[in-house]
Amino acid sequence: MLKIFNTLTKKIENFQPIDANNVRMYVCGPTVYDKIHIGNGRSLIVFDVLFRILRKIYGEKSVTYVRNITDIDDKIIAKSQELKLSVLEVAEKNIIQFKKDANKLNLLNPTIEPKATDYIEEMGDIIKNLIANDFAYIKNKHVYFNVKKYAKYGNLSNKKLDENIDGIRVLVSENKIDKNDFVLWKPANIDEVGYNVDELPYGRPGWHIECSAMAYKLLGATFDIHGGGLDLMFPHHENEIAQSCCCFKTDTLANYFVHNGFLNFNDVKMSKSLGNVMLIDEFEMDLEIFRLAILLTNYSHPLNFNSDTILLAKNILDKFYEIMKIDKIDFDDNKIDNIFLDHLKNNMNTVLAIKRLQELLANLKKEVDLEKKNYLKTVIFSSMNFIGLMQKNYNEYQNNNNTKKGDVKMMDNDKIEKLIEERFQAKLARDFAKADKIRDDLLANGILLQDVRGQKTTWTYKK
Repeated sequence: MLKIFNTLTKKIENFQPIDANNVRMYVCGPTVYDKIHIGNGRSLIVFDVLFRILRKIYGEKSVTYVRNITDIDDKIIAKSQELKLSVLEVAEKNIIQFKKDANKLNLLNPTIEPKATDYIEEMGDIIKNLIANDFAYIKNKHVYFNVKKYAKYGNLSNKKLDENIDGIRVLVSENKIDKNDFVLWKPANIDEVGYNVDELPYGRPGWHIECSAMAYKLLGATFDIHGGGLDLMFPHHENEIAQSCCCFKTDTLANYFVHNGFLNFNDVKMSKSLGNVMLIDEFEMDLEIFRLAILLTNYSHPLNFNSDTILLAKNILDKFYEIMKIDKIDFDDNKIDNIFLDHLKNNMNTVLAIKRLQELLANLKKEVDLEKKNYLKTVIFSSMNFIGLMQKNYNEYQNNNNTKKGDVKMMDNDKIEKLIEERFQAKLARDFAKADKIRDDLLANGILLQDVRGQKTTWTYKK
C-alpha cells in the first residue's frame, strides 16, 4: 500500500483510490512563456516517480495521469509583445522545447497532456454556473469569484482571509468586493488575444479556472491526487478547490493534495532579478545527474541546489554506471528490489530507496559467485531504471559528461554590476531599505560587496 503526505489533512495517510481500476492524478504543468528551469524540473521528476509507483501498484492501464500545459496567460502575452511574435508562436516554440527537456529528464509521457486553449468552452460553462449560483460576480467586464461565499476557503493552505496581505500572491484591484476575490475571466480589447464565450465579455480566462475545467473534463468532479509545487498551494490550488466545489457541489476537488518543496539555487530562491535562474537546457552534464540530485532529497523538503549537490549525484551515478561498463544488462520488472519498492511506497522516500541500492552495489563488489553477481546487477539496474535512471549505455553516459564542464553557472557579471548601480541609486535616494536588500541578496548568492568612501563599490565571490 502506498503511504503519502496529504497536504489537505497535514498527515501521512494510506492511499485509498476512489476506484482501484481507474486511479486519477492531475498535476499542474508548465506555463509556456519561456523554457523550464530546474525548479520546474524538480516538480516534474517528483510526480513522474509518483506516476511510476502508482502504475507499479495498480497496473499501467489503471492509472490516468493528466499534466496540463498553460498556453494562454498574461506572461505569454507579454513575451509575445517583447519578441514581436504571436502568442501561438511563443507557446508552440516553448512547448517543443519543453517536450525536448522532458525527454532528456527521462519523464514518462503523461496519459493526457491537455492545452488550456482547447478547454475555453468548459471554462466558460463553469464561470457561468458560478455567476448563476451567486458564487461569482461581474464588475467592469471582469468576473471574480467571491471567496466569502465558500466557507472552506483557506483550509488547504491554513490561511485566514483577514491575514492575507495586499499584493502578496493576491492581485489588488478596485473591481473586487473583497481583496481576496480572484479573477475567473478578464476582458480583452478587440485587437488583443481573446475568446468569444456566450454571456461573457470578449476576453480570456484567469489562471486558476483553467485547471478546474481540464480536471473536470478529463478526470471528473472529484479525483484521487492533485499535485504541484509548494508555491502553487496558495493561491492556485486553494482557488481551484473553491471554484470547483462550488460549481459541482462536491466536498473536495481531490482526496489527496501532494506538493513538492522549494528548490533554492546556491542558498537563494531563484529569481530573474538576481539572474540566478538556471534553465534545464543549460545544465552542463547528463540530465540523469540532475534527476538523481533531485531524488537525493525528500520530495517535500526544501532543496539547496549547488555545485556540491551536482558533484555528489555525479559521484554516486558514476559508480552505478560502472556495472554497465562491460556487461549489457536487461531490465526485468520482476527483479526490482522489494525493499527499494517499500521505501518508495512509504511517502516516496527516494533517499532511503537509493541508499538501499547503494548497499546492494557494495554487496555486488564483494560478491565472488558469478551467478549471484549477475543477479545483483539485474536487480540494481532494474531498480534504478524504474525511477528513470541508468537509461543510457555506459559510453553514452560518459560522453555526455566528458564533453561538458559540470559547473553550476554563477551570476552574470553584467547583472551584478547593474544591481550594484541600482543599490548606488537607492542610497542616493535615501532608500536604504532597498539598498540593504540588494546587498543582502547578493551576499546570499555568494557575492561580497566592498564599499570604500569616495570610490566605486567593488565585489568578489566570497570564499
